[in-house]
Amino acid sequence: MDLDIRYHSKNKYSLDDVMRFLYKKYYQELQRGFTDAELQAACEAFAGKPMAEVFSYVYTTQPVNYPKYFGYAGLLIDTTIQPCAYAGFTAAIQSHDYLVINSVEENGPAWKASLQKGDTIIAIQGKSPNMDILNQQLLEKNPGESLQLTMKKGSITKQVMIVLSGKEEKKFTITEMPVKTKLQEAIFTSLQTTKTIDKKE
Repeated sequence: MDLDIRYHSKNKYSLDDVMRFLYKKYYQELQRGFTDAELQAACEAFAGKPMAEVFSYVYTTQPVNYPKYFGYAGLLIDTTIQPCAYAGFTAAIQSHDYLVINSVEENGPAWKASLQKGDTIIAIQGKSPNMDILNQQLLEKNPGESLQLTMKKGSITKQVMIVLSGKEEKKFTITEMPVKTKLQEAIFTSLQTTKTIDKKE
């Protein structure tokens, strides 16, 4: 929304201007919230054009045309699909620097290794566990290799080997265009500028 408004208003307006307008009109003056239709109408007024395509992304599963909108700011976006190792569970930090398992995917690698929700990981590959170490191990390992976990359930400590499977992961790389138009350069620059809004506004 922001990039579309900036581009079609020749960088005169942004989504910030829309939000200030909505706050003043609906919250301060009318003392209510705004509807979806009122939000779209406000965005289109500042953009000076219909924004049906942008709002279609809100209400449908249509994929966003990222190259188009990033291009408004003189940016290139490259999407690649890369295979990566997958353990089939999620975890979160618990007290004493342990990790507790939040969920286990049915029939996934962790499931096949008999891990369950609530199990505690006290070491990953012999190292004190944290999310950085877990993610690093998954980056370094290939599908078919094993991830060694030291688990604790009650007073029992045991070693568990998870045979990792593979999954495809979408990665995004954003770079500047080597040559930008004046408008693209202006939008790119304005996106990097933080504006302080007076509380009286």
